[in-house]
Amino acid sequence: MRHEQTLVVNIGTAGALHDGLAGIHLPGTVLASGDVFVTDPAVRARLDVPVRLVKHVSDHADESNLD
Repeated sequence: MRHEQTLVVNIGTAGALHDGLAGIHLPGTVLASGDVFVTDPAVRARLDVPVRLVKHVSDHADESNLD
């Protein structure tokens, strides 16, 4: 039996792009990821479902992460 996805929940960490950000956030407009590159239109259509992002700020997205 195949189940259709109605919602994808993405939970993980993210670098803070603005000073003072910490804790858990529910971003609504921006997500950049290179985990999987989609080239097939049929796969793209299957991935077009609502998404809820839950991200915990893990760092300051700056040169301090190079240590």
